[in-house]
Amino acid sequence: CKGKFLCGLGNDFEDHIKVAHTTTFDGYIAVGEFHRPLPSYESPETHKFTTACGDYNEALITIYKFDEDCEFGINPVPELAFSITDKAQGLAFQDDYMYLSTSSGAAFSNIYKYDLSKVELIGVMKVDGNEFPLYGVDSACLVDTYKIAPMAEEIEFVNGKMYTMCESASNSYIFGKLTGATYCYATNLK
Repeated sequence: CKGKFLCGLGNDFEDHIKVAHTTTFDGYIAVGEFHRPLPSYESPETHKFTTACGDYNEALITIYKFDEDCEFGINPVPELAFSITDKAQGLAFQDDYMYLSTSSGAAFSNIYKYDLSKVELIGVMKVDGNEFPLYGVDSACLVDTYKIAPMAEEIEFVNGKMYTMCESASNSYIFGKLTGATYCYATNLK
């Protein structure tokens, strides 16, 4: 699902999310972007927010509802958005928690576990005259961090285990293409 979804404070191209990761849950699809302070990974200024606890986030996730009456089966107006940390490459929702995998290069990856009941409203966003809430995912709602193998991307939960895939398209780290994409790694978080 690499592409662009509407998001931001206006209607021009800069306010679109460059999709880096997706997940589905309970009749919704979530799409998120990867931000890293390099020219090719920089997010638009309209995607940068200071959260209620003072964290500065530079990426967004937008949540859309599946709707069979809409083109492509997805309502194009976001239900809500989350302001998130940099370098996110995977996302999952499990019970009342959001999990983000962050990685960049050959350094260890992190899986951040956030308590959604502690996420605070930090604003309202607009697309084509439609408003939707923006919530800040920050250190105040962070409940755990798991260090895992480098280049972790997508996350999925099955039968009590967290599964991750590793970077598969990296020419810079050719060993990732030769080994990491071969396997799906399972972790028991308990």
